[in-house]
Amino acid sequence: MGNQPKKQNADMDTELFEVMASSPIGAQCVVHNYEILTCGPHSHCYSYHTHKNKSKFVCSLPFNVRNDEFSILKRVNKSDPNDITLLYLGKPENEAKYLLQMPYKSVWDSDSDSDNETGLLNYNKWKPVMKEEKQTLETISDDESFIGVRSLIGGSDNHLLFITYCPNNISVLDLNALQYVYQGTLPIDTKIASHCFVLKNWDESSVEKRTTEMLLFCQDSGLAIEYDEISKIPKYRRLRVCPEVRSLIHYAYLCVKDYILFFGGYDGNMHTRKIYRYSIKEDTWIKFDCSMPFPCTSCVALLDSDGTYLYLLGGSTESRHVKTEVKKWLKDQLNENEKQWVVKEKEIRSIEETRMELQKMKQKFDIRNLKAKLLLLFCVQ
Repeated sequence: MGNQPKKQNADMDTELFEVMASSPIGAQCVVHNYEILTCGPHSHCYSYHTHKNKSKFVCSLPFNVRNDEFSILKRVNKSDPNDITLLYLGKPENEAKYLLQMPYKSVWDSDSDSDNETGLLNYNKWKPVMKEEKQTLETISDDESFIGVRSLIGGSDNHLLFITYCPNNISVLDLNALQYVYQGTLPIDTKIASHCFVLKNWDESSVEKRTTEMLLFCQDSGLAIEYDEISKIPKYRRLRVCPEVRSLIHYAYLCVKDYILFFGGYDGNMHTRKIYRYSIKEDTWIKFDCSMPFPCTSCVALLDSDGTYLYLLGGSTESRHVKTEVKKWLKDQLNENEKQWVVKEKEIRSIEETRMELQKMKQKFDIRNLKAKLLLLFCVQ
């Protein structure tokens, strides 16, 4: 009888996730309509069709890549959502860091089966991003590490590439002008790698103000970042990370509506199955009672084109590929275990905030003490 609750939880975990066709280990992925485009080991790129549960070969990168030193992104033409360009940002083995691009046409379209067909010759092939001087656009100094690099595309015209990389760097590349418009450091001490870096959901006010809002989490550091296209200067606001997530690295993450979901990760001792949710609007955390049906480390989380399903792919040790309904992780109603966790988390937060206030008071007191001592010393002299 004592094992019954654990068995019920295990059964519930399995019911929440549906196992799909396997995917490459350590792959980087993006979603386009009903396709998940993956680039991973051995430099091969594939398209997985979410309805057919099958994969097709797309092409290969022109060099070998390390799984943890590159990022794949999708740039969408704002006037035509079906017109996309894939970007490769990373460091090939024994070469400088640079940027590749690939205009993409679906390999599942009946008229895309042959490379010789008119109009398809310039698609589905990786080419270096070239400046007007016909020079390859190199990215970031070779002195900087790209291990665990995270990047995203934003801007009022989907034209800004934001790159965050070790130890605590941020760079902004204008993809239209092919020029870096900002390079600086994040106001944190944590060395970032394989961190959470997401674009906050856009609204019309963001476009009008020409600002891009992002969030970054890595161990005990959290930041809300707002980049202004006019001033070309980012603004930062610190965010609190709940204690259980501070110890985790290499988790999968995904921003859905006003939430960020965190799946699995590695805590320094073991690979975990835990799932957390951060509310952007409320600045609060929840740990779900249900967990992954298997330990999940170095996976990628993706949202399908209509926002119905969430896919988790990849893994550091073996290939995993599951899907789950998004609505199950956006619920407002919590069970008793989740409610108790939230109460405990609020208590911990209150204690931490009290300690911080006391520390600030102590610092102010120390400064006043120092001023008094200096004044006394001045008077004596």
